[in-house]
Amino acid sequence: MSVSTVSLPKAPSYVAEAFQIRTQVNPDYRQAESESHEWFDKFEVYTGDKRRMFLDSGIVLASALCCPKADYSRFRITNDFSLGFLSLEDMLKGDSFSSSEEMKGAIDTVIRVIHNPSGPSPSFKPAAMIQSCVQRMMQHASPALVRRIVTGLDEYFETRLQERLNRSTIPSLDDYIEQNRGTGAAKLFSSMVQFRQSLDLPDEVINDQSVSELTIAGCDLFVLVRELYSSIPAMRGTNSPNLLSVVMHHNKDLDLNGAIDFVDQMIKKRLDEYMNLKAKLPSFGPGLDEQLAEYSQAIENSVHGFVEAVFTTPMVLGDQAKSAKETGVVNLDTLGSA
Repeated sequence: MSVSTVSLPKAPSYVAEAFQIRTQVNPDYRQAESESHEWFDKFEVYTGDKRRMFLDSGIVLASALCCPKADYSRFRITNDFSLGFLSLEDMLKGDSFSSSEEMKGAIDTVIRVIHNPSGPSPSFKPAAMIQSCVQRMMQHASPALVRRIVTGLDEYFETRLQERLNRSTIPSLDDYIEQNRGTGAAKLFSSMVQFRQSLDLPDEVINDQSVSELTIAGCDLFVLVRELYSSIPAMRGTNSPNLLSVVMHHNKDLDLNGAIDFVDQMIKKRLDEYMNLKAKLPSFGPGLDEQLAEYSQAIENSVHGFVEAVFTTPMVLGDQAKSAKETGVVNLDTLGSA
């Protein structure tokens, strides 16, 4: 296989088989997408082609695949949060900030408003979007769950800032995974899973070692899958480290297809670990056990839903998403942006 053509792992099939899950889309998807796009446009973060490409990338459809059972109000907030969060993430990962100090100033603004969501709306529009979402989350979730969401955002932004400061350094594979556990923000991942499923596990359950290990394994799966697929188009020419480039840097004998296979094996190993952890969860008593079962199901919907979104939306593989699902092959030379 040529260097410009890569084979994709069969993650959609083996993830679905492990979780015993079928593809579902939230029934409120169409209405929510229209309303979330209208909400996003009010902030005027993007205009013209940039706006079209961002909204046409399928972010809300991805959300609908990841949380097929969320009720409408929480699904809407989740979608709005995804649009605001991902527009900010694009800025943090790209070249929107001329210096680390400018980036830190933007992050400080976001941190300030999520810790004081009732305060004045900031002029920095991504921060204003996230503030709006936190305000609405407070109407639907307990103070403890909102606090966990805010803590997860703190963790995420701190990691992003450190990434910027260490931009020229290629980390070890273990360090890279640990960093992306931060950017995947296990606390944020866990809390958003609970929010959209109308769950509110108490601290003594969510902080229990067995549940914490399950959460981290689920977050790792989500991050590894996301990083694997998003790293493929990034390999066309980026100076920033990504999962595949880090694997290839530390394994000189691997070409791109070899690196993809390497990460695929990492995903399978973590998937086995997740299933073993799930099988060993203790009982916390009536009511809590049912919530915990819903929680693990929601984690699995998130992982499986994202894998499906890779091949259902142009968000990662552009206009090759559909053909890639059928053939298992992507051509890097013609891979367009979402």
